[in-house]
Amino acid sequence: MTSQIQSVAMLALFSSLLWPHFAVSANELPPSAPNAASTGALPSTSVQPPSDPWDLSDAQKSILATLPQSVDEQRKELLRLSRIPLPTYEERKRFEALTGQRFPMEPRHPLRDNETWLIEHYRALGKPSKTELAALIASLKKRMIHLRGGPFMMGDFGPLVFKPRLTLTGGKQNGPPHEVMVDGYAIMKGRVTHGEFDLYLRSQGRPPLDDDGSIYFRRPGYVVIDVTWHDADGYCQWLARITSKPFALPTEAQWEYAAREGGKLIAYPMYHWPDVKWQNKYQPVFATAEKAITKREIQAGRPGGGFSMPYPPGLHGENRIGMQSVLGSGSWEWVADWYQDDYYSVSPKHNPRGPETGTERVVRVGSETWANTILNRHKQPPEKGTQFRCVLNDPKPWR
Repeated sequence: MTSQIQSVAMLALFSSLLWPHFAVSANELPPSAPNAASTGALPSTSVQPPSDPWDLSDAQKSILATLPQSVDEQRKELLRLSRIPLPTYEERKRFEALTGQRFPMEPRHPLRDNETWLIEHYRALGKPSKTELAALIASLKKRMIHLRGGPFMMGDFGPLVFKPRLTLTGGKQNGPPHEVMVDGYAIMKGRVTHGEFDLYLRSQGRPPLDDDGSIYFRRPGYVVIDVTWHDADGYCQWLARITSKPFALPTEAQWEYAAREGGKLIAYPMYHWPDVKWQNKYQPVFATAEKAITKREIQAGRPGGGFSMPYPPGLHGENRIGMQSVLGSGSWEWVADWYQDDYYSVSPKHNPRGPETGTERVVRVGSETWANTILNRHKQPPEKGTQFRCVLNDPKPWR
């Protein structure tokens, strides 16, 4: 009995030493927790609400505050904006907000699903209607530039106007200058746009062309980019079928004849820009040309210039016959010809069409700065992508 009393006394002493380290008094419980001492219940663990998984910035929260809360309303507005051929800067920013371009991908913000929805909407469209095709044809008729054709001195004509060995481009593939004769034809004012090319893809039962998997730049009136030579050629042949007119990709000679305003001795077709000064008859003062290009980008709705591709066909204006994207644009466009370095040395005079075979196609470029003139020839594998336009091989104007 005495030993039991001693054991109980020792246990009480041991407990009294440990309890202060583990016990929580009623006064120490969180305000929301029940008073376990008074209720006799075990204290419950409070559950904290989950934190915002995206941890949005103040700028992102401001964007959200301007958008409709309903997903249906967001997508209704997004679809309307996506159909505007040439949106303003403010409309582009609104489109950017609605597609969540500035919101996280990981974890994925719900606004990002709007872009996926819009892509799927366009992919689900069927073959173009007769009304859509009629509208395309009517638009084309208004935007074809007719050229009567004639002789011109094709290639880098620097040796003809300067010293014998002085060129305007510095590239051997751009010469020698040689006389060429082209028949009458018509060329598209601007390069083919997304809205036009999508009709071709839909007619083939193919989904729209995605630029880097994003629909942000896919506006109906913006120039379509990243088109292979085969698809560019296919588009022009498709136009020939739906119009019963001889449409085709332009030959290199046709492209240069039009870019040079009917074959004139022009390397930089910006003589009509009053803010460009000239160091001689054929070359601008490049600093003034660059400033003039930036000025036109700002006027097109891009504050600060630096207009990202793709862009409206007439972003930098046009040459004096109305052809766009031949000045201020350093991007390439397809022509029909196979590429051969020395082709200008063996080219026939009448309607040259390039070598019979090859591994790369010719791409031509607009005049931009000292590095690019409309005389420059470049090459690219046909499987690569770039921009393009078509010609109508008919000596009579299309009425």
